[in-house]
Amino acid sequence: MLVVLMCIAAAGVTVIGFFAQSTALLPLDLPITQALQTIHAGWFAQFMDFISEPGFPPQVWLLSALIVIILFVSGMRLAAAAELAGLFSIGAIATVIKDLVNRARPDPALVHVVRPDLNSGRLSFPAGHVVSYVTMFGFLLLLSFHMPASWRRIIERFCFSALILLIGISRIYQGEHWASDVLAGYLLGFIGLILTIWLYHWLQIRFGDHTKESSSPSP
Repeated sequence: MLVVLMCIAAAGVTVIGFFAQSTALLPLDLPITQALQTIHAGWFAQFMDFISEPGFPPQVWLLSALIVIILFVSGMRLAAAAELAGLFSIGAIATVIKDLVNRARPDPALVHVVRPDLNSGRLSFPAGHVVSYVTMFGFLLLLSFHMPASWRRIIERFCFSALILLIGISRIYQGEHWASDVLAGYLLGFIGLILTIWLYHWLQIRFGDHTKESSSPSP
């Protein structure tokens, strides 16, 4: 079933990428951004910036390294290796797709853009923040369900889920990606997450003991 879902996700990225390369705007791109940007509350704009900021380099590299280190020192070495490999692999794939499609970012003449000079206004497809968040925090979310239930786990799951959901809204609200970029980011991030999970399970079978790894404290 997961293989089928991955194939569907890959087909979705391919189809959206084809149209994104040949068409400046897909049908719902502009209306979705305009609808979100009707929210003018200052606190909301700051919150959206707070959600997106960790996804920019070099912050995202430092955050990824910190997560891997915490997993490693917590005794979850196989999880640390899977997270590192998953993030690096899907990040490389996303970079290649960005270069191939080379889509223009949203036009400041059409919507408000927080960083109009980001990547010289190019490399919009897919949304890299979304790819990273889904892969990174999605794997941590999965790991948290293998831990004993506690209030800490509940808070962790809420935070990881919220980051995955809100990053897409944030990237559109800030005018740095179209909705189609974000959708492709979620699809590609899903592929990265499944690959990370598969690698983790393979490492457990090949090198580790599932019970021992799962009983270790989470980050």
